[in-house]
Amino acid sequence: MQDVLKMRCRNIMCMALLISAVSACGGGGGSNGCSILGAALGSGVSSSCNASSTTEPTPVAPVANQVDLYGSFGKGLLAYAQVQAYELIDGKLVALGTKTSTNTDGNYILIGLRATNNPVVVELSTTDTTTMLDETLPLVNGKFQNTAIAPAPGTKIRTAALSLQYSAVLAGSPLTEMAVSAAESTGTFNAESLGAGKAIMQQMVGFDPFTTAVVDANAAMTANQQKLMVLMAAMMQDAKTRSCEADKSGLACLITELNKQMAMAKSTDNSYYLVAGSMVRNTIQAKVTALSSASLPASPFLTLTKQQIPVVQASMTASVQGITSVSVAER
Repeated sequence: MQDVLKMRCRNIMCMALLISAVSACGGGGGSNGCSILGAALGSGVSSSCNASSTTEPTPVAPVANQVDLYGSFGKGLLAYAQVQAYELIDGKLVALGTKTSTNTDGNYILIGLRATNNPVVVELSTTDTTTMLDETLPLVNGKFQNTAIAPAPGTKIRTAALSLQYSAVLAGSPLTEMAVSAAESTGTFNAESLGAGKAIMQQMVGFDPFTTAVVDANAAMTANQQKLMVLMAAMMQDAKTRSCEADKSGLACLITELNKQMAMAKSTDNSYYLVAGSMVRNTIQAKVTALSSASLPASPFLTLTKQQIPVVQASMTASVQGITSVSVAER
Protein backbone atom coordinates (compact mmCIF):
# COMPACT_ATOMS: atom_id res chain seq x y z
CA MET A 1 0.00 0.00 0.00
CA GLN A 2 2.84 2.37 0.87
CA ASP A 3 4.45 1.77 -2.53
CA VAL A 4 1.12 2.45 -4.27
CA LEU A 5 0.73 5.74 -2.43
CA LYS A 6 4.26 6.75 -3.38
CA MET A 7 3.51 5.86 -7.00
CA ARG A 8 0.34 7.99 -6.97
CA CYS A 9 2.22 10.86 -5.41
CA ARG A 10 4.86 10.74 -8.17
CA ASN A 11 2.18 10.56 -10.87
CA ILE A 12 0.38 13.59 -9.43
CA MET A 13 3.64 15.55 -9.31
CA CYS A 14 4.34 14.57 -12.90
CA MET A 15 0.93 15.71 -14.07
CA ALA A 16 1.31 19.03 -12.29
CA LEU A 17 4.68 19.67 -13.92
CA LEU A 18 3.40 18.71 -17.35
CA ILE A 19 0.34 20.93 -17.07
CA SER A 20 2.54 23.77 -15.88
CA ALA A 21 4.87 23.38 -18.83
CA VAL A 22 2.04 23.17 -21.35
CA SER A 23 0.22 26.14 -19.86
CA ALA A 24 3.35 28.23 -19.98
CA CYS A 25 3.49 27.57 -23.71
CA GLY A 26 0.01 28.74 -24.50
CA GLY A 27 -1.60 25.32 -24.23
CA GLY A 28 1.07 23.32 -26.05
CA GLY A 29 -0.69 23.53 -29.42
CA GLY A 30 2.34 24.77 -31.36
CA SER A 31 5.88 23.63 -31.91
CA ASN A 32 7.14 26.04 -29.25
CA GLY A 33 4.90 24.37 -26.70
CA CYS A 34 6.16 20.94 -27.76
CA SER A 35 9.79 21.97 -27.49
CA ILE A 36 9.37 23.41 -24.00
CA LEU A 37 7.41 20.36 -22.91
CA GLY A 38 10.19 18.22 -24.31
CA ALA A 39 12.76 20.23 -22.41
CA ALA A 40 10.78 19.76 -19.24
CA LEU A 41 10.70 16.03 -19.77
CA GLY A 42 14.35 15.98 -20.72
CA SER A 43 15.32 17.81 -17.55
CA GLY A 44 14.38 14.88 -15.37
CA VAL A 45 10.64 15.10 -15.05
CA SER A 46 10.24 11.84 -16.99
CA SER A 47 12.56 9.92 -14.70
CA SER A 48 10.96 11.13 -11.50
CA CYS A 49 7.49 10.38 -12.89
CA ASN A 50 8.30 7.01 -14.46
CA ALA A 51 5.95 4.45 -13.00
CA SER A 52 8.83 2.00 -12.52
CA SER A 53 11.16 4.53 -10.87
CA THR A 54 12.06 4.12 -7.20
CA THR A 55 13.78 7.53 -6.93
CA GLU A 56 12.07 9.75 -4.36
CA PRO A 57 11.40 13.37 -5.38
CA THR A 58 13.57 15.94 -3.66
CA PRO A 59 11.50 17.54 -0.87
CA VAL A 60 10.91 21.27 -1.14
CA ALA A 61 11.74 23.30 1.96
CA PRO A 62 8.45 24.48 3.55
CA VAL A 63 7.75 28.20 3.48
CA ALA A 64 7.40 29.69 6.98
CA ASN A 65 3.75 30.11 7.89
CA GLN A 66 2.76 33.76 7.86
CA VAL A 67 -0.20 35.25 9.67
CA ASP A 68 -1.81 38.66 10.11
CA LEU A 69 -2.96 40.52 13.22
CA TYR A 70 -5.86 42.96 13.11
CA GLY A 71 -7.47 45.11 15.75
CA SER A 72 -7.77 48.52 17.32
CA PHE A 73 -6.28 50.38 20.25
CA GLY A 74 -8.14 52.81 22.41
CA LYS A 75 -8.87 54.52 25.63
CA GLY A 76 -10.76 56.58 23.31
CA LEU A 77 -9.74 55.25 19.91
CA LEU A 78 -6.13 56.25 19.17
CA ALA A 79 -5.36 57.34 15.61
CA TYR A 80 -1.93 57.88 14.02
CA ALA A 81 0.00 55.94 16.65
CA GLN A 82 2.81 53.48 15.96
CA VAL A 83 2.19 49.75 16.43
CA GLN A 84 4.86 47.06 16.68
CA ALA A 85 4.56 43.34 17.39
CA TYR A 86 7.12 41.52 19.53
CA GLU A 87 7.78 37.85 20.11
CA LEU A 88 8.41 37.01 23.76
CA ILE A 89 11.49 34.78 23.87
CA ASP A 90 13.11 33.86 27.19
CA GLY A 91 11.62 36.90 28.89
CA LYS A 92 12.77 39.32 26.20
CA LEU A 93 10.74 41.10 23.53
CA VAL A 94 12.11 40.57 20.03
CA ALA A 95 10.63 42.63 17.18
CA LEU A 96 8.33 40.60 14.95
CA GLY A 97 7.61 42.11 11.54
CA THR A 98 7.73 45.83 10.86
CA LYS A 99 6.02 48.80 12.44
CA THR A 100 2.67 50.07 11.26
CA SER A 101 0.34 52.86 12.34
CA THR A 102 -3.26 53.04 13.43
CA ASN A 103 -5.57 54.66 10.91
CA THR A 104 -8.10 57.43 11.48
CA ASP A 105 -10.41 54.92 13.21
CA GLY A 106 -7.74 53.59 15.56
CA ASN A 107 -7.44 50.31 13.64
CA TYR A 108 -4.17 48.55 12.83
CA ILE A 109 -3.10 45.63 10.69
CA LEU A 110 0.20 43.76 10.92
CA ILE A 111 0.70 41.71 7.77
CA GLY A 112 2.95 38.72 7.15
CA LEU A 113 4.06 37.98 10.69
CA ARG A 114 5.89 34.73 11.26
CA ALA A 115 3.69 32.24 13.10
CA THR A 116 5.06 31.22 16.48
CA ASN A 117 4.23 29.15 19.54
CA ASN A 118 5.73 31.88 21.70
CA PRO A 119 3.63 34.70 23.15
CA VAL A 120 3.28 37.82 21.03
CA VAL A 121 2.99 41.29 22.54
CA VAL A 122 1.62 44.11 20.39
CA GLU A 123 2.60 47.58 21.57
CA LEU A 124 1.06 50.91 20.65
CA SER A 125 3.18 54.01 21.16
CA THR A 126 1.74 57.50 20.75
CA THR A 127 3.50 60.09 18.57
CA ASP A 128 3.36 63.84 18.00
CA THR A 129 0.47 63.31 15.59
CA THR A 130 -1.59 60.84 17.64
CA THR A 131 -5.18 61.80 18.41
CA MET A 132 -7.56 60.25 20.94
CA LEU A 133 -11.36 60.22 20.99
CA ASP A 134 -13.15 61.52 24.07
CA GLU A 135 -16.26 59.61 25.15
CA THR A 136 -17.38 62.38 27.52
CA LEU A 137 -17.77 65.21 24.98
CA PRO A 138 -20.93 65.94 22.94
CA LEU A 139 -21.17 63.81 19.81
CA VAL A 140 -20.58 65.24 16.35
CA ASN A 141 -22.59 63.52 13.62
CA GLY A 142 -23.14 60.66 16.02
CA LYS A 143 -19.42 60.11 16.66
CA PHE A 144 -16.94 61.00 19.39
CA GLN A 145 -14.77 64.10 19.15
CA ASN A 146 -11.02 64.17 19.68
CA THR A 147 -9.77 65.14 23.11
CA ALA A 148 -8.85 68.78 23.60
CA ILE A 149 -5.36 67.65 24.65
CA ALA A 150 -3.69 64.78 22.82
CA PRO A 151 -1.80 62.14 24.82
CA ALA A 152 1.90 62.79 25.30
CA PRO A 153 4.22 61.12 22.75
CA GLY A 154 5.66 57.83 23.95
CA THR A 155 2.62 56.72 25.95
CA LYS A 156 2.35 52.95 25.55
CA ILE A 157 -0.55 50.50 25.59
CA ARG A 158 0.06 46.80 25.05
CA THR A 159 -1.99 43.75 24.27
CA ALA A 160 -0.91 40.14 23.85
CA ALA A 161 -1.66 36.65 22.57
CA LEU A 162 -0.25 33.50 24.21
CA SER A 163 0.77 32.20 20.76
CA LEU A 164 0.28 33.17 17.14
CA GLN A 165 -0.49 30.22 14.88
CA TYR A 166 -3.29 31.77 12.85
CA SER A 167 -4.41 35.22 11.76
CA ALA A 168 -6.34 36.82 14.60
CA VAL A 169 -8.08 39.92 15.91
CA LEU A 170 -6.41 41.39 18.99
CA ALA A 171 -7.76 44.45 20.80
CA GLY A 172 -5.80 46.87 22.98
CA SER A 173 -6.89 49.18 25.81
CA PRO A 174 -5.75 50.19 29.30
CA LEU A 175 -7.23 46.89 30.51
CA THR A 176 -5.00 44.77 28.27
CA GLU A 177 -2.03 46.96 29.22
CA MET A 178 -2.74 46.23 32.89
CA ALA A 179 -2.73 42.48 32.25
CA VAL A 180 0.55 42.60 30.31
CA SER A 181 2.09 44.82 32.98
CA ALA A 182 0.97 42.36 35.66
CA ALA A 183 2.77 39.52 33.89
CA GLU A 184 5.91 41.62 33.52
CA SER A 185 5.83 42.62 37.20
CA THR A 186 6.29 39.01 38.33
CA GLY A 187 9.89 39.05 37.13
CA THR A 188 9.18 36.03 34.93
CA PHE A 189 7.68 37.37 31.72
CA ASN A 190 6.42 34.33 29.80
CA ALA A 191 3.32 32.54 28.54
CA GLU A 192 2.41 31.37 32.03
CA SER A 193 2.50 34.80 33.68
CA LEU A 194 0.75 36.36 30.67
CA GLY A 195 -1.98 33.75 30.90
CA ALA A 196 -2.42 34.52 34.59
CA GLY A 197 -2.55 38.28 33.98
CA LYS A 198 -5.17 37.82 31.29
CA ALA A 199 -7.23 35.49 33.48
CA ILE A 200 -7.18 37.89 36.43
CA MET A 201 -8.23 40.82 34.25
CA GLN A 202 -11.03 38.85 32.62
CA GLN A 203 -12.23 37.68 36.02
CA MET A 204 -12.13 41.22 37.39
CA VAL A 205 -14.16 42.96 34.67
CA GLY A 206 -16.38 40.04 33.66
CA PHE A 207 -15.38 39.86 29.96
CA ASP A 208 -12.30 39.37 27.79
CA PRO A 209 -10.81 42.78 26.87
CA PHE A 210 -8.31 41.12 24.51
CA THR A 211 -11.14 40.19 22.15
CA THR A 212 -13.42 43.14 22.92
CA ALA A 213 -12.58 46.26 20.93
CA VAL A 214 -12.98 49.91 21.87
CA VAL A 215 -15.40 51.47 19.35
CA ASP A 216 -16.82 54.80 18.24
CA ALA A 217 -20.20 56.04 19.45
CA ASN A 218 -22.04 55.08 16.27
CA ALA A 219 -20.95 51.42 16.36
CA ALA A 220 -23.40 48.59 17.02
CA MET A 221 -22.04 47.40 20.36
CA THR A 222 -22.15 43.92 21.81
CA ALA A 223 -23.02 43.50 25.48
CA ASN A 224 -19.33 43.21 26.33
CA GLN A 225 -18.48 46.32 24.31
CA GLN A 226 -21.11 48.25 26.25
CA LYS A 227 -19.37 47.19 29.47
CA LEU A 228 -15.97 48.08 28.03
CA MET A 229 -17.14 51.52 26.90
CA VAL A 230 -18.52 52.28 30.37
CA LEU A 231 -15.04 51.61 31.75
CA MET A 232 -13.36 53.65 29.01
CA ALA A 233 -15.68 56.62 29.59
CA ALA A 234 -15.01 56.40 33.34
CA MET A 235 -11.27 56.34 32.72
CA MET A 236 -11.53 59.28 30.31
CA GLN A 237 -13.41 61.36 32.85
CA ASP A 238 -10.82 60.48 35.49
CA ALA A 239 -7.85 61.24 33.21
CA LYS A 240 -9.23 64.66 32.25
CA THR A 241 -9.74 65.74 35.84
CA ARG A 242 -6.41 64.61 37.29
CA SER A 243 -3.18 66.60 37.50
CA CYS A 244 -0.55 64.88 35.40
CA GLU A 245 2.68 66.73 34.71
CA ALA A 246 4.00 64.03 32.40
CA ASP A 247 0.92 64.06 30.18
CA LYS A 248 -1.64 66.87 30.20
CA SER A 249 -4.25 64.51 28.75
CA GLY A 250 -3.89 62.43 31.91
CA LEU A 251 -3.61 59.14 30.01
CA ALA A 252 -0.01 58.35 30.98
CA CYS A 253 -0.67 58.94 34.68
CA LEU A 254 -3.85 56.87 34.53
CA ILE A 255 -1.97 53.93 33.03
CA THR A 256 0.86 54.26 35.57
CA GLU A 257 -1.62 54.22 38.46
CA LEU A 258 -3.51 51.17 37.23
CA ASN A 259 -0.35 49.23 36.31
CA LYS A 260 1.13 49.83 39.76
CA GLN A 261 -1.99 48.48 41.47
CA MET A 262 -2.04 45.49 39.10
CA ALA A 263 1.35 44.15 40.28
CA MET A 264 1.21 40.35 40.45
CA ALA A 265 3.23 37.62 42.15
CA LYS A 266 3.39 33.84 42.11
CA SER A 267 2.77 31.83 45.27
CA THR A 268 4.38 28.56 46.31
CA ASP A 269 1.37 26.59 45.04
CA ASN A 270 2.01 27.98 41.53
CA SER A 271 -1.03 30.26 41.58
CA TYR A 272 -0.85 33.97 40.84
CA TYR A 273 -2.28 36.79 42.93
CA LEU A 274 -2.44 40.57 42.92
CA VAL A 275 0.01 41.97 45.44
CA ALA A 276 -2.38 44.78 46.40
CA GLY A 277 -5.39 42.47 46.55
CA SER A 278 -8.62 44.06 45.34
CA MET A 279 -7.22 47.62 45.34
CA VAL A 280 -7.23 47.93 41.56
CA ARG A 281 -10.80 46.65 41.31
CA ASN A 282 -11.88 49.16 43.94
CA THR A 283 -10.09 51.94 42.05
CA ILE A 284 -11.89 51.13 38.80
CA GLN A 285 -15.20 50.82 40.64
CA ALA A 286 -14.64 54.28 42.12
CA LYS A 287 -14.04 55.73 38.66
CA VAL A 288 -17.27 54.18 37.39
CA THR A 289 -19.18 55.55 40.39
CA ALA A 290 -17.74 59.01 39.74
CA LEU A 291 -18.91 58.81 36.13
CA SER A 292 -22.46 58.05 37.25
CA SER A 293 -22.65 61.33 39.17
CA ALA A 294 -20.63 63.49 36.75
CA SER A 295 -22.35 66.42 35.03
CA LEU A 296 -21.64 65.69 31.38
CA PRO A 297 -23.22 66.93 28.13
CA ALA A 298 -26.15 64.77 27.14
CA SER A 299 -25.63 62.31 24.32
CA PRO A 300 -27.19 59.00 23.27
CA PHE A 301 -23.94 57.27 24.17
CA LEU A 302 -23.75 58.71 27.67
CA THR A 303 -27.41 57.93 28.25
CA LEU A 304 -26.75 54.28 27.37
CA THR A 305 -23.53 54.33 29.37
CA LYS A 306 -25.21 55.51 32.55
CA GLN A 307 -27.86 52.84 32.09
CA GLN A 308 -25.10 50.24 31.87
CA ILE A 309 -23.19 51.40 34.97
CA PRO A 310 -25.18 49.17 37.39
CA VAL A 311 -24.58 46.22 35.05
CA VAL A 312 -20.84 46.86 35.04
CA GLN A 313 -20.67 47.29 38.79
CA ALA A 314 -22.64 44.09 39.37
CA SER A 315 -20.40 42.22 36.92
CA MET A 316 -17.25 43.37 38.69
CA THR A 317 -18.66 42.50 42.10
CA ALA A 318 -19.71 39.03 40.94
CA SER A 319 -16.33 38.33 39.34
CA VAL A 320 -14.16 39.43 42.25
CA GLN A 321 -14.29 36.09 44.11
CA GLY A 322 -10.85 34.52 44.00
CA ILE A 323 -9.30 37.47 42.22
CA THR A 324 -6.21 37.40 44.43
CA SER A 325 -5.51 33.74 43.71
CA VAL A 326 -6.12 32.75 40.10
CA SER A 327 -4.70 29.34 39.27
CA VAL A 328 -2.63 29.05 36.12
CA ALA A 329 -4.80 26.07 35.16
CA GLU A 330 -7.81 28.41 34.89
CA ARG A 331 -6.38 30.67 32.23
